Amino acid sequence: MVRDKARLPFEITKEEGKEAQKRQQEGGKKRVEVFVSPEKAALVLSVIKKMNLEATLYDSRGYGKERQIITGGGRGTGKIELPSTRHTVMTIIDSHRLKDLVDAIKATTSKDRPGGVIAVSHIEDLVNM
Repeated sequence: MVRDKARLPFEITKEEGKEAQKRQQEGGKKRVEVFVSPEKAALVLSVIKKMNLEATLYDSRGYGKERQIITGGGRGTGKIELPSTRHTVMTIIDSHRLKDLVDAIKATTSKDRPGGVIAVSHIEDLVNM
């Protein structure tokens, strides 16, 4: 298991081998969710826009290791726990373009600016309303 450098409140596993390749080659559409800091969300959105895709941006709150504890009250005895702020960027893409999108999002990271997490899931069906 690999821990994310951003210290997210969950573990991230890296799949390797034939099973990961098989899932990636499945036809259809994929839902891509990127969990990043607010500063990084703008970079991710610009990558998605360059690929002529649409995206949805959610404000997320994390209650993991990055939470802030503020001391307050009359004598400083009260403590308030604030969640960490994150953004979730979500888009839907054809399977054959998935690798290009993931590589482009990963290119926005560097050692100075570590990234977040990219979650990919298969979509069984899309129904227009």
